[in-house]
Amino acid sequence: MKRLLQFTCWACSLVTAHLADANAPACRYALSNGTVHDTRTNLTWQQALDPRSFSVSEAVAYCSGLALDGGGWRLPKISELASIADRTQSNPAIDLNAFPGTPSEAFWSSSPSAATENYSWSFSFVFGGPGTRYSGERCRVRCVR
Repeated sequence: MKRLLQFTCWACSLVTAHLADANAPACRYALSNGTVHDTRTNLTWQQALDPRSFSVSEAVAYCSGLALDGGGWRLPKISELASIADRTQSNPAIDLNAFPGTPSEAFWSSSPSAATENYSWSFSFVFGGPGTRYSGERCRVRCVR
């Protein structure tokens, strides 16, 4: 158990280290056709959220089937979710001009937990931090391409 805790803390600190420069400067995001293009990472995000929550497998299927602006969507990696966090904000820790209506909840990533079987990384936009959850648990989803 001690080894698992050490690994989880190490992995969490890796993701959190990327948050130091995750604060959104002016003109970072370009909005178009219901999408948000991040000029820093060159990723494009789904702007409006589905009101439902999903398990990880449902989240993967939802993103791959999303037809928004021509399709090509996928569930983001934990580091990608961390890249849109704005830790100068809380409840939610995200730029609400670019991502209006984002709830202060956990969002699934496609990153499985290496430490615990059937767990995956999620990112909480309450204060902007990662954590692991049982993959069958229901969380929110924001797709990326």
